Amino acid sequence: MAHELSDAMNNEKIEVAVVCTLWLHSRQRETPLRSLAWRAVEETFCLCVTEVVDAVERRLSAMHAALVCGILHRAEKRLVDSA
Repeated sequence: MAHELSDAMNNEKIEVAVVCTLWLHSRQRETPLRSLAWRAVEETFCLCVTEVVDAVERRLSAMHAALVCGILHRAEKRLVDSA
């Protein structure tokens, strides 16, 4: 399973999720950035990265939570850098 996850979770997809978060933010400024990062992760990554791992652990997996936090951190940094 680790190999499939590395294929499904690469730098290119992480970048897509960050860009998606920022795009959503530009259109929904009233929505918390954290919520937009969650949505971007759900839209960008395959179910094997999020829902399947959550189901196996029978809760929000640490990997899923860390992925969202990483996307959020990168998006926040870009917003600060662009200000």
